[in-house]
Amino acid sequence: RKIFVRTDAAKSLGMGHVYRTLALVQALARHEITIVLSADKPLGAQFFADYPFRAVQVSDDTEFIQLVEKEKPDLVVFDQLDTSAELVGSVKNQSKVATFEDLGPGAELADLLIADLYNNPNVADEKQLTGIENSILAPNFESLPRKAEFTDEVQNVLVLFGGTDPAQLADKSLRALETIKYAGNVTVVRGLGADPLNAGDYKLNIQMLSNVKNMPALMQQAQLALSSAGRTITELSCMGVPTLCLAQNAKEMTHTHTTKDNGVLMLGLGSAISVEDLATKLENAISNPELRKQLHESALRATAERSNAKIIDRIMHVLEL
Repeated sequence: RKIFVRTDAAKSLGMGHVYRTLALVQALARHEITIVLSADKPLGAQFFADYPFRAVQVSDDTEFIQLVEKEKPDLVVFDQLDTSAELVGSVKNQSKVATFEDLGPGAELADLLIADLYNNPNVADEKQLTGIENSILAPNFESLPRKAEFTDEVQNVLVLFGGTDPAQLADKSLRALETIKYAGNVTVVRGLGADPLNAGDYKLNIQMLSNVKNMPALMQQAQLALSSAGRTITELSCMGVPTLCLAQNAKEMTHTHTTKDNGVLMLGLGSAISVEDLATKLENAISNPELRKQLHESALRATAERSNAKIIDRIMHVLEL
């Protein structure tokens, strides 16, 4: 099958869409794949330059529709958030359409909506795949054994706030760890679009990382994580890591996977919580092994049946491809 995936990355948009697109096209690698990116958002092209997939850029929706009309893919996948009815309607004249995390009017016209983070009330249930079991993750989360052991002591804290961290929540988390005089190890992962942080600015044992190739192995070492409310939450759940979640923006506050059932304590909008309040939450979590064990076990239970292969099979079955 010929498949187009329309996606983007930018400071304001984050990196989650391109990371999921990468996992999606890797799972669909036996098909003829084209990744289509916006010319005015170069972060996406920079990301895919390291991978062997065909990637092209378009200036706007009109140029994208022209490309679809010219090449006539069997399936067009949108991973851009909210699509317009005009865009999806035009593409449907040529191809079947699936869309991810879409609350726009285009989702109502699509053949299938995959919305693992939230439900779209305007789309019929039979045209939606929802919930954490429909979350597509990097393939190495399926090749590395899930962490089964639990330790009472927190020796390693992992700080992950997406590819861009627009609300600077990593800095706030490090200041909170400083406040409680945390003496263990702290690993901070910074994405391509995030402002750099200097380990020397904090009185902590910090390791700063970027462009991490094996995130599951890194997560395996952590007894506690701090994260925003994107797909990283599902990754941490798959590895059984208890997580404190701070949303980057109001959109992330609508995500439905940041629950105790998935191993997560949702603390709300990150910009609204003070360093002092976050420090109190951190101290409570670190000093409460019973709570962390409960979160650990809930996370592993919630993600036990999830796999990319199962999700791809569901997508292709619903679309009859």
